[in-house]
Amino acid sequence: MTGMRIAPLLLVLIGFAAPSSGDEGFWPYNHLPAKLGQTEWIERLRGASVRIGGGCSGSFVSDAGLVLTNQHCVRSCLAQLSSPGKDLIAPGYRGGEIRCPTMEIRQLVSITDISARMKDAIAGLSGTALRTRLDAERATILAEQPQSPDRNCEIVPLHQDALNELYCYRRFDDVRLVFAPEADIAFFGGDPDNYNFPRYALDIAFLRVYADGRPYRPEQILRPARTSVREGDNVYLSGHPSSTSRGQPMAVLDFDRSVALPDSIAFLSEKRGLLTAYAARGANQMQAAATPLFRTENHLKVMKGRLQALNDEAFWAGKRDTEEQLRARIAADPSLDPETHFAWDAIANAVAMRRILHDRLVLLEEARSFQSELFQYARTLLRAEAERTRPSAERLPEYADANLAQIERTLAAPAPIDPGLEVELLAWSLSTLRASLTPDDPLVRALLGRESPRAVAERLIAGSSLAHAAIRQNLYRQGIGAADDPMIAFARIVDAEARAVRKRYEAEVEAPMLLHGARIARARFALDGFDIYPDATGTLRLSFGKAVGWTMPSGTSVPYRTDFAGLARRATGAPPFALPPTWVRAMRDLDPATPFNFVSTSDTVGGSSGSPVVNAKGELVGVHFDGNIHATGREYGDNPGLDRAVAVDVAAIRAALRLVYREPALLAEFETGHR
Repeated sequence: MTGMRIAPLLLVLIGFAAPSSGDEGFWPYNHLPAKLGQTEWIERLRGASVRIGGGCSGSFVSDAGLVLTNQHCVRSCLAQLSSPGKDLIAPGYRGGEIRCPTMEIRQLVSITDISARMKDAIAGLSGTALRTRLDAERATILAEQPQSPDRNCEIVPLHQDALNELYCYRRFDDVRLVFAPEADIAFFGGDPDNYNFPRYALDIAFLRVYADGRPYRPEQILRPARTSVREGDNVYLSGHPSSTSRGQPMAVLDFDRSVALPDSIAFLSEKRGLLTAYAARGANQMQAAATPLFRTENHLKVMKGRLQALNDEAFWAGKRDTEEQLRARIAADPSLDPETHFAWDAIANAVAMRRILHDRLVLLEEARSFQSELFQYARTLLRAEAERTRPSAERLPEYADANLAQIERTLAAPAPIDPGLEVELLAWSLSTLRASLTPDDPLVRALLGRESPRAVAERLIAGSSLAHAAIRQNLYRQGIGAADDPMIAFARIVDAEARAVRKRYEAEVEAPMLLHGARIARARFALDGFDIYPDATGTLRLSFGKAVGWTMPSGTSVPYRTDFAGLARRATGAPPFALPPTWVRAMRDLDPATPFNFVSTSDTVGGSSGSPVVNAKGELVGVHFDGNIHATGREYGDNPGLDRAVAVDVAAIRAALRLVYREPALLAEFETGHR
């Protein structure tokens, strides 16, 4: 195993061909395309980019550890710091620095190629043996790394496991909230404007990273540009896109189109209705439902966009043609593994098994039927106790030694739990379990007995003490053996069957898909090398494009940016187009021509939120927070003619800090890079 620092790779590997489809691509920093050129600021952008726990991105913007990200990326922190009668989400936060209970930030420091070792470890294996050996080898590699609280490593499969790399991070768990605007301006336009454009949202937040009790001093920071992006300018986006399925075979995409996406849309639609109704009951209920409703509506829109993309005949035909061409190229090359020719059929067989297991997998192991934070705590405690008795290499991967510190922080976080919402969600999701598996299913009978789903939910929520962080911590450290908490007992009934369906899925679906998917990917990689970018994996990537608008299929032209004048016209005074009082008072002081939001062709998906957007000089010109409605299909591919990424312009950030919020110290730190 040979370790390689990132900076030398930037100099060595720039020189591969550019992507063939416009500006499409999530490019790893150690495999950048020739189109990018030798730009001196690339290493600065990489070093300043950070990953924020919970699936977001951000960037260091001062030498005192100040991080710029999105308001929606700190909503969990705001919710955890809130309490009944003390809501921090709606009014925002501007009261000094306060620690986020469970948030962590990671900064990438090295990448090591471990492909040969991983390939040798699973040679000749299949099914359960392959999956078991794969998990064990991953755990062994991670255990070999230097262990410290501020270091974390993870194994990243690329190109459908044709490559495996070890990414190591500097980890920070002392993250403090500095500034977050009101929800009404951070998410101005609400769900109607979400994934649309024009947009008028100040979706920003500032955090500060501490190390050893002092503000962290990063080596690399980004400085804001003096001028805003202009139409046609090149822009570059550095973030952590969560996952994509662009390299998946058609059998997998067909499963998503016919089963997974319609199922998710139905589930999320019902959940949105329940949350909306609960929020309408009163102010406290609205506060409790705000964050889960925000997430549910956002997720629902994404799922609908993905399904729309797969149902587009031209898009589907293009994916099919690409697969057929790849199969023909592989068949024509006698130097490639002949077993690859059968890989697509093997994957189709695995997908057929996935269809059989789907319901029980999502209902039980993915806990769709147990929509309760208390249930999640109970399952975590139950599994943590069971898994910690085993060597790290033999555990469920999420309970390996490297992950235990984060589990303990989550259990210790004093996050408020609304019992009324818990009852509503759990009663509803238990009803879906009974409807899906039927009342005669043995597990359903064991869970519900002769009670109704609502009666079970009310009994469990009322009887559980897991809402108290101190009790959770004590159970984690001392064990749950003698605990009489009804939610833990309930989770124990679920666990055996949930583990069983997970085990079948890993052996009969995941293992063959890994084995044969890697064969296809290795063949493709042998043909194209680094001319192709890998699917997103939640790791640091660079994407790039131009700041340009687009023309709708109807013929309507959409400009590339908005301004404060447009915000004034769009504000009606009624939600979701109501401005917070701070903005109402400041509107007369704001220059109407100040750029607010802008779009670019840069490739983004979930996880890119909070990513810094820089210009051709490496200067910060914005922070990414959304895509247009067409971009919701980027899970499966990019349409540069319509897909756009949406960002907050630095000019809007400056104006807001100076004229709306009167934050001169924060503005000066942002402008100068010094505290």
